[in-house]
Amino acid sequence: MAINWLPLSMDATKHGVQIYQSNKRQKEYNKKQADNMLRINQLKASRAEIPDLSEPIQDLSGTLSNPYANLSVATKAAEIQMEQSDIALANTLDTIRATGMGAGGATALAQAALQSKNAVAASIETQEAKNAELAAKGQQDLEFLQMQEKQRVQAAEVDALTYSFEAQEARTNADLDFEAGLQQRYEQMEYDARLQKEQQINQATAEITTGFKEGDYFK
Repeated sequence: MAINWLPLSMDATKHGVQIYQSNKRQKEYNKKQADNMLRINQLKASRAEIPDLSEPIQDLSGTLSNPYANLSVATKAAEIQMEQSDIALANTLDTIRATGMGAGGATALAQAALQSKNAVAASIETQEAKNAELAAKGQQDLEFLQMQEKQRVQAAEVDALTYSFEAQEARTNADLDFEAGLQQRYEQMEYDARLQKEQQINQATAEITTGFKEGDYFK
């Protein structure tokens, strides 16, 4: 009994084309999986490093000072007071000699002159103390404002680093999620193509076997 090659070759060609197409799709999706996995690994490798948020933080204690530590004592006023007292007494003696004034009048005049100079010295001393107090208060306020500004700048630097890292991390995660979704899709498509190829091989084997059994390929 001779083999009828025409129907056999037609069936074999039909199934061969189907198997070839399924195998081609399987290889195509397998390559897409590999390429996509490469992109995923590249994304992972390019992730931003976690920033050291302590880097912009500085110890500012060394910038502080005690504005009251070097307050000057108003010794100049005391010196003026003593000098003026001496001058007042000397003038009083000169006046006594020139006018022949009695002891009582001389004493009263000396006391009046001394009180006047004391008042001037006291006013100068008070003003110097007030100026020193205001200068210390101004320095204290200035240091407080400077400290606030330094703290604000440091906090802003930390916030900027945090925002930059979180934004980059969110974008990278979104890209990874997208690529992971593609990867799952390609894996499923590759699996479907492989399964279809196996089914077609089994179907071709079964049909051709049946054809031989039923004599479809003999003449």
